Amino acid sequence: MSRRAEVGADGLPEFTVRQALTRLAEDIGLRRTTAENARWTASRWPKEHREAGVSFTVHRVLGSIPDEEERFAAARRRRSSPRRR
Repeated sequence: MSRRAEVGADGLPEFTVRQALTRLAEDIGLRRTTAENARWTASRWPKEHREAGVSFTVHRVLGSIPDEEERFAAARRRRSSPRRR
């Protein structure tokens, strides 16, 4: 990918979200889709609703629940349920 970007009025480069995620992924050795998935998951979970005892993978799966209150409640239930091994 080209590292060139349009220059904004403030003289700083302007990147599209896709360009920025591609650049980030390349810089840290991931695929762009991995960065996109992480961004999407984080967007579904405001900081105050992230559950420390629940894995990122579970947050990603529960992120597909459209209703926020239902999604947040599901994460709280998951945190309080016994771990499966």
